[in-house]
Amino acid sequence: MLVVYISKTGKIDRFIEKIGHFSTLKIETGDEVVTQQFILIAGTIGFGEVAPELKTFLKNNHKFLHAVVGSGNKNWGSLYCAAAIKIAKRFNVPLLMKFESAGNTHDIEEFKKILKEVS
Repeated sequence: MLVVYISKTGKIDRFIEKIGHFSTLKIETGDEVVTQQFILIAGTIGFGEVAPELKTFLKNNHKFLHAVVGSGNKNWGSLYCAAAIKIAKRFNVPLLMKFESAGNTHDIEEFKKILKEVS
């Protein structure tokens, strides 16, 4: 399963580095195109918002969206992983997990397990 992600602060980049050898695509402009099912890892910007590049990407590629994973900071309380929650609801796909910052060892193992189950 393809893993698509956007990383504004570098934390999701660090998470991706830890997951090993899986097919990935980083959203840079939003103009990227996919032709296969993917799991999206989304961080939140501002006060619970989806990044504009991610909105553009999903506008053009949502038909291949299989599920969402959220990255965030629990200090934001109810806005923790808000972008991933919004995307899951908007496109009626499951929110598979949430992790804080760049993820810990447990988060990495959980994500790898999820990838193996859906692949």
